[in-house]
Amino acid sequence: MRAGLVLLVVAAVALAGCGEDAKPSASKGASASLDGPHVHIRLRQDGGCTVRAVTPWAPDVQADISLASDAPGDAIRAVRQVLAAAARPPEAGASSVLAHFEVDGDARWVHMQWLMETCVHQSVRIDKLAFRLAGDSESTRVDLPSSTDFTPPQIEEEVLAELVDPSADARVPVEERIPPRIEIDGPPFLRIRAYRLHAGDPDRASTRILVADELKMDVPTAAQMARIEPLVKLGTEQLRGPHRIAEIDAPAPRGRDVPFADVLAIIRILQRSGFDDIWFTGAPMPGR
Repeated sequence: MRAGLVLLVVAAVALAGCGEDAKPSASKGASASLDGPHVHIRLRQDGGCTVRAVTPWAPDVQADISLASDAPGDAIRAVRQVLAAAARPPEAGASSVLAHFEVDGDARWVHMQWLMETCVHQSVRIDKLAFRLAGDSESTRVDLPSSTDFTPPQIEEEVLAELVDPSADARVPVEERIPPRIEIDGPPFLRIRAYRLHAGDPDRASTRILVADELKMDVPTAAQMARIEPLVKLGTEQLRGPHRIAEIDAPAPRGRDVPFADVLAIIRILQRSGFDDIWFTGAPMPGR
């Protein structure tokens, strides 16, 4: 991922390691089934995580770790061992095993990023994922693509810093049209950035959303994330082509604390909006 995500490097062959450009991706509108071999990953708000293989060839393989510990790299290695045993990947290509994530809504997105990147590690190669909020019955399928063949456009750091400034006004009239965009060499592309503002203050905390690096809105809770749907619609009006790609970027430091429920809500909005692939970019992995 670019800033490091695991996978979430949203996709791409680069998924094997999460460097600054790593990113995983989500397939559009797929449903999740737990009828076959899978790995159950239970991530809690405090960073505690239980990983359990549900496969006939690794029936008793399990790990209980904490991603909030002083040695998250050791925790990731323990998870990788379980995933590798459960994945039983073929000599080439991805595993057929599904990784099913059951996650507390207020779990930190950075911990999800680390787990996703571990899924696509070369010793594991699980690219079929499903996300579910703890206590919810609906799962969202998120498949990671094998490669990306173009480089998304970037924004100047000074401009981005101003957009992310917590003191800046985040109200944007939904009737305001996005100015003409510079054409890029590649498929239709939309980037959504997410930052957690006032993470240490429950009364003021919110997630700032930037759509196409031009439209911004602060969203207090995941239940209100549907408010960004008109902005996503505006951002997609100029996109033309049969295969549309979106990127969810949650860069360090503020992106690390975005709640899982907020990102899941964004994923579902993008899937409803017809995006074929969703890439993820975010914080670097801890030391391996």
